Amino acid sequence: MEAQKHKFRTDHLRRVGQKLDKQWREDTFVQRYRLPVIRAEVNLHHRQSSKAIASLDSDARLEFANPRPLFIAPIYPGLCL
Repeated sequence: MEAQKHKFRTDHLRRVGQKLDKQWREDTFVQRYRLPVIRAEVNLHHRQSSKAIASLDSDARLEFANPRPLFIAPIYPGLCL
């Protein structure tokens, strides 16, 4: 039962990520922040921690690109679905 829930959640996250990627191709926030978090969670579900870290680290250089305060709460796919 637990494995089935796990597979459903992973499949659901993958579909949400694909839909966001298709719908918001040119949205920097979605492409650089939200999708990497979703991909990282999918990788963690597959026990691929190094891939999860790599997907989150891919745009670490952009973290300091905007020195102004950004008042947007981070998205955690586990809480939003």
